[in-house]
Amino acid sequence: MNNNVSLSVIVPIYNVQKFINQCLDSIINQTKKDIEFIFIDDGSPDNCGKIIDEYAEKDSRIIAVHQKNSGYGYTLNKGIQMAHGEYIGIIESDDWIEKDMYEKLYTAAKTYDADIARCGFYIYNSQERKDKMNTVWNEVKDMFQEMPDGVFCPRDYKKIFMYHSALWTYIYKSDLIKSTPFNEKSRSYQDYPFIFEILAKAKSMVIVKEFLHHYRMEQGQGSSSTTKSIKSMQMFDMTTFAFDRLTKADLLNGIEKEFFEHSVLANKYFYRQTPEENQKEYALKAKEFF
Repeated sequence: MNNNVSLSVIVPIYNVQKFINQCLDSIINQTKKDIEFIFIDDGSPDNCGKIIDEYAEKDSRIIAVHQKNSGYGYTLNKGIQMAHGEYIGIIESDDWIEKDMYEKLYTAAKTYDADIARCGFYIYNSQERKDKMNTVWNEVKDMFQEMPDGVFCPRDYKKIFMYHSALWTYIYKSDLIKSTPFNEKSRSYQDYPFIFEILAKAKSMVIVKEFLHHYRMEQGQGSSSTTKSIKSMQMFDMTTFAFDRLTKADLLNGIEKEFFEHSVLANKYFYRQTPEENQKEYALKAKEFF
């Protein structure tokens, strides 16, 4: 593998055999060719491990990694430390992307020497009627209107902290993401604390104002499921984790309002996604914290 590769893309993989080919095909067929791909099979019980080995046999840019099930945070941290790219991207293994997404993000980031670059995304739900299966995330439309063209500092446009974290719509300078490790104790809802810290640290950012990512969100499907689950209570744990880490790093100064407003809205949503018999416990924890 070329140690001077311009971009590394990390794909954490677990139990997504139904979707994985669409995801990986969309990544390896990017118009940008000088990409290192790190596919990590996190002890998947289905055939995902075999599938990524088959891809790696056909494409020398792919590194196929197999490990015992260790969780999302551990898996991403491992991939990030392995990555050689000047910039690093992350894709969920049940999503897919437009063929020029990484070319557009990388070109924008390099043009302005930006710490991070981001694009917009669609929500995909196969259980909707055909004309509503793949819909624009309207909040991102607002972001496109609010944020300037060209490069800017996230702290100068604090509303950026309020939008959907969507860590898979970004590319990150290698030194920035390698200094922002994921929480390895939680297996869910890593986007919010990670992106808030990244935005708090970044000196420069650029937005590609196009919808280039397809985010799968449908009933019974992983952390993006619309099904109620006690797992939703993990959002509160990630909120306290984010607060502690940002406070310790002295990164909350000037963005306290945005942090707490985002936290309240996120926990309100996940409270509603929690089974009724667990909601009181969730509410009492949130009340004490806020």
